[in-house]
Amino acid sequence: MDALIVKVRDGNHVVNKAFYLALGINLQGTKEILGIWVEKTEGAKFWLQILTDLKNRGVEDILIACVDGLKGFPETIVSVFPKAQVQLCIVHMVRNSLKWVSYKQKKELVIDLKAIYKSPSEEIAKKSLDDFSAKWDSQYPMISKSWRNNWESVIPFLAYPPNIRKAIYTTNAIESMNMGLRKIIKNRGSFPTDEAAVKLLYLALNNMSKKWTMPIQDWDGERSLESEPLSSSDEPVCDYFRRSIESRFILKKVIYTVLLIPPRLLQLRLTHTYQYFLISCIEGILSLAFQIEVQWLLLLLLFLFFLVQ
Repeated sequence: MDALIVKVRDGNHVVNKAFYLALGINLQGTKEILGIWVEKTEGAKFWLQILTDLKNRGVEDILIACVDGLKGFPETIVSVFPKAQVQLCIVHMVRNSLKWVSYKQKKELVIDLKAIYKSPSEEIAKKSLDDFSAKWDSQYPMISKSWRNNWESVIPFLAYPPNIRKAIYTTNAIESMNMGLRKIIKNRGSFPTDEAAVKLLYLALNNMSKKWTMPIQDWDGERSLESEPLSSSDEPVCDYFRRSIESRFILKKVIYTVLLIPPRLLQLRLTHTYQYFLISCIEGILSLAFQIEVQWLLLLLLFLFFLVQ
């Protein structure tokens, strides 16, 4: 999710407006544009409206959201999709860190930053950050401070297998898309109206999407020439995410349907409050399923089964 700044005429003036874009990756590994929205500036409050709109249009949930460092953005996402995992874009973190660094030291500092986000675990990443701090804080104390302040949003991808991580920790996909859009609007000057800008962006995105026929790199387990070979313990990115999606959504739907069979047969009409209560109970059970023994899970299911009759 990102915003593109476009010049639009407003009476006798030309103003910069933020055109919000949301790009998703489906279970086939291909990219999909979810919408275009317009606002005067980029901010977390307007993202709240966008996320609510996406939910109303049928986006059931978000597995992982990779975002830049916009203040309040992670909290906004979680407020609409409570189970979504928010990952701060590592590329943005590195770029922001390099703003403070002299040209001669950039290469060395990037290597030390890479040791942090390429760590095999969170514990080792913390150790690498401590090492970075000890080495560079005398010259650039604001860099390690920034990483520590954002640590909870930096580390989520480290919980995933190594071959899954690159698909999570960067917003390169939407940035590449925005770069293509900027080339198109660069020589247009300003647009007469918001609608004119939206139409051009829509046509450009429509043309781009026609080329998005292949899944993202390593999605199906086939490695490119520059990629490292998969180990025997690795699984394709698509299988890993599909399993995560199924465990969160599909199983919930199956149990929800089974639990609603008795009242349907009795032709009872459940109130929205009762439905919400059932769904909350089911989600709680699914969370407990990974923490308690199966027999206790079955007892909970039986309890809810008799409850709805």
